[in-house]
Amino acid sequence: MGQESEGTLRQERWQRNVAIPTFFRMLRFGLVGVLATATHALVALTALTLFSAVPMLANAVGFVTAFAVSMTGHALFTFNSPMTVPRALKFCAVAIAAVSISSAVVFLLGAYTPLSRPHILILAAISTPALSFAGHSLWTFRKTLG
Repeated sequence: MGQESEGTLRQERWQRNVAIPTFFRMLRFGLVGVLATATHALVALTALTLFSAVPMLANAVGFVTAFAVSMTGHALFTFNSPMTVPRALKFCAVAIAAVSISSAVVFLLGAYTPLSRPHILILAAISTPALSFAGHSLWTFRKTLG
C-alpha cells in the first residue's frame, strides 16, 4: 500500500472515530445550551410576573434552574455520562472558569482595542460556549482509557 492511500485511510479513520462524533456532540451541546438559556428566561420571567419577585431574585432563580438543566442535559445527553458529585464539582469549576475567562477577554478587548461593544459581546457569546465545551470534553466528562 502506498503512502498516499495509507494517509487517506488514516484520515478516513480519524473522521469516523473522532471528527464526526465530536461534531454531533457539539450539536447536542448547543441544543442543551439553548434549552438552558430558554429555561433561565422562562423561570425568571415567571418569577417576575406570577410571584412578583424582585429582578435580582428572579434572575438568580432562573440561573440556578438553568444551571441544573445544563448540568443534567450535558451529562446525560451531550456526554452520556453519569452525574456524580466529583463531576458536578468539575462542571461548576469549568462553568466558572469559562465565564471568568470570557469576562476578562471582554474587559481587555473593551479597554485596549477599537472593537465595538456589539462585536466584543458577539466574541463573548461565541467564546464562552467554546471554552465550556472544551473544558467539559477534556476534563469534566473525559472518558478514561483502560
